[in-house]
Amino acid sequence: MAEVGGVCAVVEDSSGGDIVLAFVYTSAAGLSTVLGGMIPFFFNVNEKRWLGAGLGFAAGVMVYLSFVEILTKSHAYFVCVAGDDGATWRTSLCFFSGKTLKDKDIRTYGSIVIDDDSQEHDVFEENSFVDEVEREDARRLSNMGLITALAICVHNFPEGMMTFVSTLSNPSFGTPGSTLSGLVVTLAIAIHNIPEGICVAMPIYYATRSKWQGVLYCLIAGISMPIGAFIAWGAVGGTLSPIVYAILFGLIAGIMVFISVRELIPTAHRYDKSDGMATYAMLFGMALMAFSLFALGE
Repeated sequence: MAEVGGVCAVVEDSSGGDIVLAFVYTSAAGLSTVLGGMIPFFFNVNEKRWLGAGLGFAAGVMVYLSFVEILTKSHAYFVCVAGDDGATWRTSLCFFSGKTLKDKDIRTYGSIVIDDDSQEHDVFEENSFVDEVEREDARRLSNMGLITALAICVHNFPEGMMTFVSTLSNPSFGTPGSTLSGLVVTLAIAIHNIPEGICVAMPIYYATRSKWQGVLYCLIAGISMPIGAFIAWGAVGGTLSPIVYAILFGLIAGIMVFISVRELIPTAHRYDKSDGMATYAMLFGMALMAFSLFALGE
């Protein structure tokens, strides 16, 4: 999907395909993000080191995804618009503009990084959570989760279109010029989206202690895939201009990398001072995203 030919391709006429099946596949792929958001339902994550591991994992996913997939797509869309000349500097400009926007947001509303003075216990008690993470810090964690959800939402939009069209083209035996069937694409994107759900849900859970609120944010992140499918069905290629995608992806990559470096990684190490889990979780997040991109054929 990251190749120039892929991102520049116009949605083909897919009349005669199974539209219902295409919507089912696309919705399943998008809503798999919710599975990542359900981690707190199945694991005891009250120990602070699990917050460190969760934030480290999120940082690994977001950094790898930003540099290997999202920024690459931004560059490819700029190539679609203006050719190779200037695509690199335009992509870089959008990337650092995204970093600057997020930096300004942090300077205005504050960082989520919590002072060492608040790190006195190893376990979050249900009734003392506000004492452990003050309300202002919780608000910033929640804000970070929302920003991540919105960034992933925009990132998932064209993937929804791709899944829908690949299913209509050939749901069982592969899309033209590819060995990937609609079902295989759906499964690969689902694997790809589950760790993205963890990125969204973990800070929300620790900020609010609400498992369902984390799931809700994951739903926001994943719903853009069926929306993308709906637009692909109704407009047959009448989607956003490549220049819009190029700018948005560049900005998103900058925002996600800056959040990871400025917010997630320092906070992960504050909660996992011995670094027994945070760094390894970050590397695992990168490896998992590498596997998912390989499964998608990128």
